[in-house]
Parts: sequence; C-alpha cells; structure tokens
Amino acid sequence: MWALARGRVRQAGGVRSKAIGCRRRCTCEKLYLLPVQGSGTQWYKNVLKNPSIRIEARGAEAKLQAVPITDAKAVSSVVEKFRDKYGASDVKKYYSKFDVAVLAQIP
Repeated sequence: MWALARGRVRQAGGVRSKAIGCRRRCTCEKLYLLPVQGSGTQWYKNVLKNPSIRIEARGAEAKLQAVPITDAKAVSSVVEKFRDKYGASDVKKYYSKFDVAVLAQIP
C-alpha cells in the first residue's frame, strides 16, 4: 500500500505533499514508513522535530504520531517487509539508505 504523507518541508510556500512507501502490519493502528534516503530525508528530519503526521490513502485520512526507529535490527525488519511486499529490486531501485524507519501510530 502506498500512502501520501503530508509534512512540512522547508521551502517557500509551506507544506508540501510527499509520497512515502509504507507497509501496514497487523492492525490499522500501526504503519511502518521507510524514508527513501534514510536519515538524510528531509521528511524524516522534520518528523524528529514534529512527530505529528497526516496520512491519506484510498480516500481515508488519519492523524498519526511518528516514532523514529533507529535500532539496526528493527530497521532491518521493516526493510525486509518492504522487500517482501514490493520486491527486492524495487526497494533497491527507490531506496538508497537503510539506517532508520518510522512507526506511525494513532496517538
């Protein structure tokens, strides 16, 4: 499932929408996000400062609280889920750094 996460990106004009790959696991209360360029992704840097995010998918919208995942084993688990869901070649093609992930959950 792909979702549209809206976050503040520093630029003239304010809020910019950013498509972020995500994997829903077990329940709707948890959503794992993998920043495309890992900890270097501007969206991830903004989440560290303001963990409140809004997700839109298939006409539904939710406000979630983002929790950074930095533990290497936990990040690896999220990456493997992405590879299982989207294929190893697509993950390799679109993602360049695998040092962080984000758990988005209902506050």
